[in-house]
Amino acid sequence: MLDGIFSFVLLDDSVTPSRVIVARDPIGITTLYQGWHSSRPEVVYFASELKALAGDCDEIVSFPPGHVYDSATRTTERYYNPAWLDPTLVPPPTAKADLTKLREALEASVRKRLMSEVPYGVLLSGGLDSSLIASISARETAKLALEARGRRPMTSGTSSPVDSEVDQHTPVTWPRLHSFSIGLPNSPDLLAARTASAYLGTLHQEYTFTVQEGLDAIPEVIYHLETYDVTTVRASTPMYLLSRKIKAMGVKMVLSGEGSDEIFGGTSSPLVLLATLDDSHTHPQDTSTSMPHRPQKHSTKRL
Repeated sequence: MLDGIFSFVLLDDSVTPSRVIVARDPIGITTLYQGWHSSRPEVVYFASELKALAGDCDEIVSFPPGHVYDSATRTTERYYNPAWLDPTLVPPPTAKADLTKLREALEASVRKRLMSEVPYGVLLSGGLDSSLIASISARETAKLALEARGRRPMTSGTSSPVDSEVDQHTPVTWPRLHSFSIGLPNSPDLLAARTASAYLGTLHQEYTFTVQEGLDAIPEVIYHLETYDVTTVRASTPMYLLSRKIKAMGVKMVLSGEGSDEIFGGTSSPLVLLATLDDSHTHPQDTSTSMPHRPQKHSTKRL
């Protein structure tokens, strides 16, 4: 099974008729949509954004995570089948949490995502979640930099153009991790991020924006998010402004502390998740390993 974040459409034109394979990562981190038009129901459309399908389709659904579509059988099947999908097979844990195992799993997860050939950094708000990720990232970045220096042949005199290019573009040569934060002037997050950065020793870039700049960005944020959800737009507006700054610096990938609240019950979101899981148990067809060509609406609704 592919291990990573992905959604793809694969065309095999070596066979007749041509075969199309479509898949989305197990968690659904990347977006993928499937559409049809009533005038041509035999034609299936796929796109990573809703706006690409709006002019051609009168029915659009979110392609389900952990599934694969095969044009040869015209079916969408689940390929990701962990045991915990069925609570009857994996009951809620009753033993005390293994904190050592949890820490090691988090460290391994961060380490895995730092295996990158592009410049990277971390989003740092100064809170617990982002500070933990930044702490692990800073430690791992320092290890990678030391390993890279050990592998690099010693040269005398002026560095060659190749050496200069590696220094500029290969993240493992950076001796310190780059961190980024954004907020209104003198906001608590900025002050906390400075404190965390100073403790962790990151190269910190701090950006501020005005209320008017935030308001001016909302139309673009909604255009790219493709949702009017108030909470999502509110949280994404400063991230949109910050992402433009980060991209201008040439940084291609950033890590953040997002997701931990949902896993550990830090917000009301887990209540919604539990309700969704409970609803799926009242509809056995939602958890089947094979779905018809056109997924059930209630099983593919956009959250």
